[in-house]
Amino acid sequence: MSDGDFEPAWSPNSQEIAFTRQKYFGRANQLHKVNVATRTITKLTESPDVGYDEFTPAWSSDGTSIAIGSARDGDYDIWLVNAQGEGYIANLTNSNPNTDGYPAFGK
Repeated sequence: MSDGDFEPAWSPNSQEIAFTRQKYFGRANQLHKVNVATRTITKLTESPDVGYDEFTPAWSSDGTSIAIGSARDGDYDIWLVNAQGEGYIANLTNSNPNTDGYPAFGK
């Protein structure tokens, strides 16, 4: 059972919505998506513990990936995630020791 769903982001084709689902009270947010027509929910990332946090999904223009702010490695970075549920693609801001988040794709 989750504590809440938030930060929805429409896919470019308007058939899916990516969102953050809170696993535990406080921090432990995981990335999910829902198919609008079938209402099928797919979990795209896995939170290893309570101190984990993912937020602000942004779809790529071709719909194949989603950028998120994530603390999966203990530091807030922007990660690229496969939109089909095949896991993380890359940490895009690993060299920055500051908090990174709120990604957006250009058009």
